[in-house]
Order: sequence, then structure tokens, then C-alpha cells
Amino acid sequence: MSFRLLVCLVCVAGLLLLSSHLYSDDNLSQAEEWARLVGEAREETVDMASTRARERRAGCHFYNSDCFDVYRCGRMNGRLKVYVYPPVEYLTQDGDPVAPLSQEFDTMLESLYSSEYYTPDPDDACIFVPSFDLLNSRDLDPGLVGRVLNSLDYWNQGRNHLLFNMVFSDNNPLPTDQAILASADYGHLRPGYDLSIPIISPHNQTKPPAKRPYLLSYQQVLDPSLQKILSKSPSKLLLSIPPDLPKYLRILGQATFCLVTLPSNPITHLTDCMAVGSIPVIVTPSPPSLPFSQLIDWLQISVQFRPSAASSIVSTLRSLSPAHLQTMQSALQAAYLTHLSTPAKVMLSTLAVLDHSVFSGAQHSPPPPANPVLPPPNQGFTAVILTYNRLESLFQVITKVSQVESLTRVVVVWNHQTIPPPPVEDWPRISKPLKVIQTSANKLSNRFYPYSEIETECVLSLDDDISMLTSDELEFAYQVWREFPDRIVGFPSRTHNYDNTSDQFKYESEWTNDLSMVLTGVAFYHKYWHYLYTAAPSAEQKTIKDWVDNHINCEDIAFNLMVANATGKAPIKVGPRKKFKCSTPSCENAGMLSASVTHLVERSSCLDKFLKIYGWNPLKSVQFRADPVLYKDSFPDSLKLFKDIGSL
Repeated sequence: MSFRLLVCLVCVAGLLLLSSHLYSDDNLSQAEEWARLVGEAREETVDMASTRARERRAGCHFYNSDCFDVYRCGRMNGRLKVYVYPPVEYLTQDGDPVAPLSQEFDTMLESLYSSEYYTPDPDDACIFVPSFDLLNSRDLDPGLVGRVLNSLDYWNQGRNHLLFNMVFSDNNPLPTDQAILASADYGHLRPGYDLSIPIISPHNQTKPPAKRPYLLSYQQVLDPSLQKILSKSPSKLLLSIPPDLPKYLRILGQATFCLVTLPSNPITHLTDCMAVGSIPVIVTPSPPSLPFSQLIDWLQISVQFRPSAASSIVSTLRSLSPAHLQTMQSALQAAYLTHLSTPAKVMLSTLAVLDHSVFSGAQHSPPPPANPVLPPPNQGFTAVILTYNRLESLFQVITKVSQVESLTRVVVVWNHQTIPPPPVEDWPRISKPLKVIQTSANKLSNRFYPYSEIETECVLSLDDDISMLTSDELEFAYQVWREFPDRIVGFPSRTHNYDNTSDQFKYESEWTNDLSMVLTGVAFYHKYWHYLYTAAPSAEQKTIKDWVDNHINCEDIAFNLMVANATGKAPIKVGPRKKFKCSTPSCENAGMLSASVTHLVERSSCLDKFLKIYGWNPLKSVQFRADPVLYKDSFPDSLKLFKDIGSL
């Protein structure tokens, strides 16, 4: 072999080796690697004889071990890791795709695959995301979907799985079992578990116009009551948008504000408004679960009204200053571009919310369901009513609290073991879910148990005889709690004094301006405190909890001390009311625990005993009361949001 030929062979071999190196899988970007996986996806026919996944399970939250294994998430030192199932094209028996991979979902999966959240090792994963496209479920067969989900290698009844569903069907719900659902079905999310995501707008965001000729746009197809209200406003301020899609997209941005009713029509109306820089004016009868509320301050980028306050929409919008509008529009554009504008942004924002939800309590013991210091989303509240067997007053309380707008659910803790709760037909008919739980032992601590039925972050603790409060008083107290989610917020307040002569702390119920406790007979607080009270992680808390259970008294004092010890903050009294429990027409309170002559002596003894167990006094005395704006001002009721606030 000549030297020249040898040189040529060496060069050819080198080029082949270089080419192999350049085009090997090791040199593909993450996006290119994902495209290769999609292109090589195998086909699999669904076995119709196989078992399908179960229907969606209610009551799931991140600290319910049946639904979510939080311990899987501790393997990567507080970092959320997500495993994406390799793409598979599932086929029906006729060879048709069960759920074709859409461009939007493909982009979402690619962004996840290329992100810091992705792990190729399922053993390291906290969350599993199937590459099975459920974004638009209106035309999907729930039976086929259920069989595909149940066939996934790590499905395990949906534990730690995340599914995405933007366009949904009320008539054909998907069988998702215990999986976390990231959905645009804002009205049917499991609070504290499912994630609210937007439906991506097809509208390409353009540069906002320098001047918008109209104040408010609204759909021509609108609720008649809203139509009637808007018809009283000057027509030059309002822009009626026709259902014709090309015209809709062309003129939507001509108004500064955009009226959005939830659920909206078209389904992308909220994100369409944001895409053109028109500030959403959201009208909904109950607190909405808006997309990414953990990341987006919706109060900064939208204006929200209940239907009962809709008459003030136009006047409120006109009163906003140009500087305030500019601030809102800038924040709106930033929120839209960062979180809602593309499928990739939606995916990464969803994972950021999930990361926060799973790891927000990583530094606490025991792990809380959420951080009570952070401003909570406006989910509403769950009323937890403790009762023994006083049906007449209990039913009055249930009827009264059911009229509060922000109520989500009523949970009755039936603390009688020998007398069962009445049959279903005897209970009041209310418009919100009602659950009755009969306890196994008569303990006052049962009112502070973290029942899975409590799906909201906010709890309203109620005695079964607190029926004198108005809907406005309770709604206002809930809104105050939302501003101070780490505090106990309520009505009946008490204080404490130290007696130098006896070297003891005394419990005081006199009508003074000082307060250091708010009784849990009617109080709002974060459900985290149920977990902390029940777990009793310190020796002091366990000793106090056991004493309360044995003596059937002073659970509210123990609860106030626990919260004050954890936060270092005082509770907040709401409204002027000071009289509460009246079990007889003459308000003698006969037969009640709090009516005993020795009641104050026993309460003082409790307080002193508990403080000695703690070894210090965490209670903070303050002179503070929260009242609604214009409460005592001589203005017409039409200008007051909370009209029915009781007197002393």
C-alpha cells in the first residue's frame, strides 16, 4: 500500500469519526432531543379489557398521604424534580389516535424537558407528567383516557401525577383519580391541590394604543342584569363587542377596561383582554381561582366585583387616576408576558406554583399545608361548627352562615358519640356543600382537627349558638383575615392581667379596649393552625392539649396561646359587637358552660396553668379594632360595601 493511499484512508476515517461525533445524540440540545423522542414515538393500541383509572377523588391536598407522597419530594434537597413519560401514540382498536399531540402541548413538554425541573430518573422525581395530551378534553373518550392513564408505569392511582386540561367538558369529566389537575375550570378546582391555569389566547399581543377611545368593553351576549346596569351609563364610554370572531379580535383593545364574567365566553376572553392590554373587570358571584394567583397579584392588574356591587362598576372605573391606570397596565403587561403569553410560559409558571406549594413549608415542623404568612388566594372559607346536640340553634347557625358570599363549605363536627346526627332530610337546605362528621370521643380538640373536608386555607370556627352575626359582619371579617392571614381574626375578645399579690395571671372578660385573645367561638384563621394544634410538636403543647381534652374546657385559650407563641402577634378584633351568647329570650345564658359562677375562676386557672407550662407569656395586649370604611359616616347605604354591621 502506497503512502499516499494510507494518508487518504486515515483522513476518511477521521472525517467519519468527526461526523459521528458531531451528529451523535450526545450533542443534541434538549429541545432537539425532545423532537427526536416525539418523532420516534412508538404506537400502542389501548387494551379495552384493561382497568380504567378511577373518577377524580375529592378532598385531596398536598399533605394527604393517600393522594400525594410528599416524601418523594425530599430526595433532591428541596428542589422540585419532574419526570416526563416518553412520548407514546395511543391508538383505538380502529387505529385512530386517542389524543393526538397538539402543537401547544408539545411546546409545553419541550419547555419542561429543557428546564431545570426535569429529571430523566423516575426514582428522583417528585412529580410525574404524562406526555398524553389532555389539553382539550371535549372530544376525548373518558373510557379510553382512563385506560391509558391506568396503564402508565408509575400511575399508582394518580399519586404525584400532574395532568393539564385547558378546554374541559362538564358533561364528560376525565377519570383522573388522585392526580393534580392543572386546569382552566376555575369553578371546580380542589382548593389547595389543583392548579388554576389560563387558556392561552390566540391573539398576538401588539403594542398597546396610545389612547383608547372607550372606558369599558363588554360582550353583546351578556347577563340581562348586567346589561340593564350598563344601559344606564353614557354610551360613549362603553364598547359593545359582537360575537363575530374577526371583529372581536380587532376591536377588543379599544377600551381601557374589559368586562369578564366567569365562566367566560369565549373561553379565552380573560387572556384575550390581557393580550391587548385591556384591564380585566372580573364579575363573579364567588371568589374565583384565577390563574397563577401565587405568582400574579390579580388585585394589582384587575378590578373585581361581586354581582351585588355591579351597579358601581362604571363610577369606580371612572374614579381611577391616570397614574394608577398606567401602573395597572404596566403590571398587566408584565404579568401576561411572564406567565400567560405562550405554552412554554404557562408550563414553567405551573411548575413554579407547584414548587412553592410543595416546598413552602420545608423549613417547618410539622410541614404546614401552606405558609400562613403569605397573602392567600381568594378561595373563600370553610365554616367548621362544633356541636353536641343543640339542633335548633345549630340549624340557625348553618342557615345564617350559608348566606355569606365567600363561604365555600360547611363542616359540622358532631361531638356526641351515642346520639347520631339527624337524617339528611332534616338538615337545612343550603346552596353550599355540608358535611357532618361524628367524632369517636367527646373532645373539644375535635374542632381543631385538620379534616380533609377543609379544602380552603381559611377556617371559620363557630360554636353552635352563634346565630346573631350578620352576613356582612362575617364577610368583612373574612376580608380582614385575608389581609392578616397569620392572625386570629374574630369578634368576641378577651384580655389578661397579672395579679402581683397572688403571682397569677387572670382571665378578663370585662368590656375594655384592651384585648389579647379572640375566642374561637367565632373566629377566622389559617388551617395551618389545625395541623399544629393536632400534631402538638412540643412537649408544652402536648401537655396543654391533653389537659384540655381531659377537662373539656379552655381549648380557645390554648389555641390563642399556640398562635401567639408561633407568631409573636396579637389577634385582631372585628366590629363593635361585644354581646354574643344568648340561649334564652331574656339572655340569661342558663345552662351554658360560660354561664357558670365559677367560669371566670376556672378560665383564670387555665390561663395561669398554661402560661406556667410555656414558661413565659406570649400573649400581646393591643387596643385595635377593624371596622369597615364609612361604617359610622353619614353616607347612603348604596356607597357602603358592608351595610349591616351590628351595634354594641
